[in-house]
Amino acid sequence: MPKYTMNEDDKKFLKDNSQALLAYNQLSEDDDNYDSDEDEDGPLPDDITSGQFKTLEYHTVARAIKEAIDPEASFILYRGVSSKTAFDMYKNSSAGGEPANINAPPPTIENARQQVGKGAYLPEFSVDESVFDRFSRNRYGVVVEIKSKYLSPGSESESGFVANKNAPIKILKIYDRTFEKPEKSLPNAS
Repeated sequence: MPKYTMNEDDKKFLKDNSQALLAYNQLSEDDDNYDSDEDEDGPLPDDITSGQFKTLEYHTVARAIKEAIDPEASFILYRGVSSKTAFDMYKNSSAGGEPANINAPPPTIENARQQVGKGAYLPEFSVDESVFDRFSRNRYGVVVEIKSKYLSPGSESESGFVANKNAPIKILKIYDRTFEKPEKSLPNAS
């Protein structure tokens, strides 16, 4: 599997601006989630499961986007990414790490279909914490706030929404879920 390379300054910046999460075997032995055999997965933080980064239901967000109820309304979404993509998203305040463009349109229906069918084409975010867990495991997880006007519905089975790579976002949190191991890559993921 390919390894993502970053220079040392970028690695330090990402380390200083992300929260490292623990694997199940790194938790305190008296923690209910402790598992001495599990070193490649760990619990999601309370901020995501029940706290300030809890998302709305998929159909609520999808309806708001399709009906253009309020194009300026912002939604909290999750995305699992490589360290390089997390850094680029943070540096450029954009969905895919390119320079942000406040005039970016939402992806076309054709572009959204291409992302859903093949993956790794456009940035896809989710409101589903289990999807976030799967795509951020052994990588990085990013929690963002993004305006409705930049989104199109993505994979319904993944509760997904796609944006163009230059769509402006606000990074709310970056989680390091590598569990102190080398970062892994995933097929169809950025």
